[in-house]
Amino acid sequence: MESGVLSRCARWLRVWLTHRKGVSGVSARRLAQAHYQDGMRHYERRELRRAAKEFHEALRLNSDSTESHAGLAHTSFKRGDFRQAISEYRAAAERSPSDPLARLSVCIALQRAGDLDGALEEYRKLVELFPNVPAGRLGLGLLLRNKGDLDGASEEFRRVIELAPCLGISHYYLGLTLGERGDMEGAVEELRAAVPLLPEWTEPPYYLGVALAEKWDWDGAVAALTEAARLRPRHAVRQYRLGKALEMKGEYQRALDCYRNARKLDRKDPDIRAAFENLSWRLQHFG
Repeated sequence: MESGVLSRCARWLRVWLTHRKGVSGVSARRLAQAHYQDGMRHYERRELRRAAKEFHEALRLNSDSTESHAGLAHTSFKRGDFRQAISEYRAAAERSPSDPLARLSVCIALQRAGDLDGALEEYRKLVELFPNVPAGRLGLGLLLRNKGDLDGASEEFRRVIELAPCLGISHYYLGLTLGERGDMEGAVEELRAAVPLLPEWTEPPYYLGVALAEKWDWDGAVAALTEAARLRPRHAVRQYRLGKALEMKGEYQRALDCYRNARKLDRKDPDIRAAFENLSWRLQHFG
């Protein structure tokens, strides 16, 4: 009870001091910092409207506060107000030119707002200013891949690998991109590198299996797709893909079991149904 009363008194005193004539620059900055800290507390509690109000007040008192601009930007982003978020992230970046995170946040907010051309321009500025920051090049590579520039994306993913060889996500996306370009040797190499670096991800072993199947390496494909199915056993397509690899390897009964599992998970897929019925018929008539 007492702490609540004291808290309300402190807020009232802050408001009174804020609006009192003749508040010094030092006092204004201190009050701004107090509002910023209140804003962060509300943000951490997901009280976004209250957080935004505190950050706005902090900026009214001290418009040069990088952390208050960033706080308001994060809050606006969470609220889905990407226009406000972009504006505040830009303000934070201008006031902290040596911080790549502020500029990266501008790029991400532009993407979420659907302005991919604007995001691409900002990513290019980011990597020009901070060429050795892996996150910037990774973001640029992902956006280039999304826009269909596979050569540009591959180049950026390779640069990320040079900067951070143990960053599995860059090996993974380089592998996918090389596969889309038809370079299955390169795809297999990069996806193999990604698998141990991303042990909780189900996608790398799956796409490694797909790439190995494209190369007719059925032993390798079965091993990779078995791991993918283990990580995500209730995924119909993975069971189906594993069945296809087993069938090509000549392990027909195991293949039929996979098709059966896939059919239980998805009874509408025509490819799964056809694979199950065809192999069932062959085994019944030819053993």
